[in-house]
Amino acid sequence: MLNEINHNESLIRNESSDIVYGHQDLLRGNVLRNASGEILLVDFEYTCLLAAPLDICHHYCEWMTRYDSQSYWIDVSLHPSHEEEVNFVAAYLERRHGEMPKETEVEAMIQKVHRMQCFSFFFWFVWAIMQMELGSDWDCKGYALSRWNLYKEQKKKYYGVESLPILCD
Repeated sequence: MLNEINHNESLIRNESSDIVYGHQDLLRGNVLRNASGEILLVDFEYTCLLAAPLDICHHYCEWMTRYDSQSYWIDVSLHPSHEEEVNFVAAYLERRHGEMPKETEVEAMIQKVHRMQCFSFFFWFVWAIMQMELGSDWDCKGYALSRWNLYKEQKKKYYGVESLPILCD
């Protein structure tokens, strides 16, 4: 697994040098509105420095997660539409840079997000493997397999390389 992690690190560094302090776990339950209408983010246990496109990838991963299933599988049909991506990425970039981004900047970020989505799937695959080792009482294996299969598919599609045989399907 270490070889796969090192290879992914190299690919990520080649994709983006735009580093942000990212939450990595922005599911609906971690975004709250208080009585005065302010939006609050909670649950910062996975927060770290990471490539900006990967920050968005993690959000999309949560967007596509089926929380009504035992293994919280990813439903790619729930991926944001292009219009939703444009709106989200434009707001993300505007908030970060203090001005409305150009359409070309939004589209460039969307393309980086698509290319880097596999790394979000890999991150959550590794997390689920660790949960299995800790003896969690939910379907960690189903969760891990869901992320693993999407990771392999996306990595091959965007980088033209097979993932190392870490897991037998």
